Amino acid sequence: MIRIQPCFSPIWDTGIAAYALTEAGLDQHSPAMKKCADWLVAKECREAGDWAANVKLPVAPSGWYFEFNNSYYPDVDDTAMVAMALKCIGGEKANAAAARGVDWVLAMQNADGGWAAFDRDAHNRPILEHVPFADHNAIQDPSCPDITGRTLECLGRHGFTPDHPQ
Repeated sequence: MIRIQPCFSPIWDTGIAAYALTEAGLDQHSPAMKKCADWLVAKECREAGDWAANVKLPVAPSGWYFEFNNSYYPDVDDTAMVAMALKCIGGEKANAAAARGVDWVLAMQNADGGWAAFDRDAHNRPILEHVPFADHNAIQDPSCPDITGRTLECLGRHGFTPDHPQ
């Protein structure tokens, strides 16, 4: 059988697997989880990319990306998953990186209250939807339910409650 994978997703795959393993009881005291956390922390985006042009809140560069090395394009989805995993793994470096990731995610919230993948409030140019593009003409980046839901789960894991102002 031939299988085609359009891209590799080591950050996402590691984040979701690590999160699942923490649900099974593993944490920073497991050598494998400590190594996993160290790898994820090393992959954190610490330079401002294009996303910084649309962010209104002052925030330190952070976030994680989908593929191997794409530090200018972190995305909210991967960042939420990795921040949850790191928070659950625990440890000083993991917790600090997770907190930076959450701060970055909060700064990426759209005006409509939701979150998109790569940008903030970049969805008000309908003419762009007529440009042929590989992902169902999804050249814009509006808020979407799955990313917003995962972000809310991440915020809950970090102790945020519904009365948080954001």
